Amino acid sequence: MIILSVTSFFSVKRLAQANKWNSHTYEVLGKLDSILISLINMETGQRGYAITGKEEFLEPFKLGKTNIVTHFSDVKKLTSDNPRQQELLTDMNTNILTWISIAEKAIANRKEVNEGKRKLSEIIEAEEKAIGKSSMDNIRKILDKSKTIEYKLLKIRERESGRLLSITIGVIVIGSFIAICISIIISLFLSNKITNSIHQLLNLMEVASQGDFTVKAEIKSNDEILTLGDTFNSMISDMSSLIEEVANASSQILISSKQVSESSNTLAQGSSEQASSVDEITATLKQIEEQAKNNAISAESASNQASIVKEQALAGNKEMGALIVAMKEISETSENIAKIIKEIDAIAFQTNILALNAAVEAARAGQHGKGFNVVAEEVRNLASRSAVAAKETARLIEGSIKKVNTGTEMADRTAEVLNKMTSGVIQVTDLIKKIADASLEQSRSVAESTSGVNQISQVAMNAAATAEESSAASVELASQAESFRNMIQRFKINKSRTHHKRGIDLG
Repeated sequence: MIILSVTSFFSVKRLAQANKWNSHTYEVLGKLDSILISLINMETGQRGYAITGKEEFLEPFKLGKTNIVTHFSDVKKLTSDNPRQQELLTDMNTNILTWISIAEKAIANRKEVNEGKRKLSEIIEAEEKAIGKSSMDNIRKILDKSKTIEYKLLKIRERESGRLLSITIGVIVIGSFIAICISIIISLFLSNKITNSIHQLLNLMEVASQGDFTVKAEIKSNDEILTLGDTFNSMISDMSSLIEEVANASSQILISSKQVSESSNTLAQGSSEQASSVDEITATLKQIEEQAKNNAISAESASNQASIVKEQALAGNKEMGALIVAMKEISETSENIAKIIKEIDAIAFQTNILALNAAVEAARAGQHGKGFNVVAEEVRNLASRSAVAAKETARLIEGSIKKVNTGTEMADRTAEVLNKMTSGVIQVTDLIKKIADASLEQSRSVAESTSGVNQISQVAMNAAATAEESSAASVELASQAESFRNMIQRFKINKSRTHHKRGIDLG
């Protein structure tokens, strides 16, 4: 290709030089024609003036004389490298000067005719002799010889130009043919190489599209195909990492959903048991509330009875001592009742705290569900303690009633003595009133406890319902996670990213 290019370059250069010399030859021929035209114009002007004697006919002669000097000088310069042309130009110059001298003499003679110094017949006679014709003929012959030389040079250069043109065309055609053949061979080679590499990459992509991400493109070339292969490997690596992370996440979701389902079932069962226990506590508290109301009624009846026997107590001083002892026992019994009431109050308070804990644990049950059985067990223990306290209250109140009856019988026997102990009876009446008030307070406390326990029962029921819903949602989540994991497992990836790679060489 380089040789063809150099050959073409020099051929074109020589062809350009030949064309340049051709232009030079045409310029010389043009100048020679201009010399002849100038001579013809001078001859025409000289003859016109000789015939007419009018000065305007001398204008072509004068202009031609000026132009012929310029054209002759140009031709002499253009042919300075041609000795033969220089000889012809020298001979031409001699003949031109001779002809100009003859013409100027004829013009001078015609002017004398105009002045009357000569006869016109002499001018006509001189023209008929054609004195300057030989010089003009010599000039024409010299011009023809000079043109012949230039035409010969032109033909030689034209033949050389044709030869160079043929060589140049041949070189260009052969070079183009060789270049086209080489280009086709290179194109076929590169096309085949690129096509094979791309087909192999397409095969790898087809394998990857079927879920096998263990493939790897091994590129041996060092071009854009290498970049394409590296990009494909990077994509496969990223997809493998993504699928592995998704698979791990789906497994974790499946495990977590099963744990949540189990915890929700446990929470639902515990909430149901707690609701049952709370119902039992509520029933017990209602019984205690009824008993407290009965105590209040009995205390009020005792207060009324004490008022009746107030005047009779004035007469029973001795019997009143025994009554006072009985009343003290009633007082002690009332204090025990007060303690039991406090115990019930404490139980109600702790039950309220446990209800709050149950709500908190129920909220946590959505994650773990631990600790809820402990709270439920404690609620059952407190319910048992409330039942024992209620029984103790019933027993003490029954004893108090018996002692009050005993006091009443003693008061009947000592009616007269009680008249003297009015102040004592008044105090006993006040104590009984306090007992009645305490019984009413106990009834209200038990009612509040019952309300709190009802709230706990409602919370437990809500917790059980929420736990059941959470369990159902967890089962559905586990089913979806299992389906998702099964979908992910159809993909084949390299977990180690370094072993068991199925490679295909691209090159």
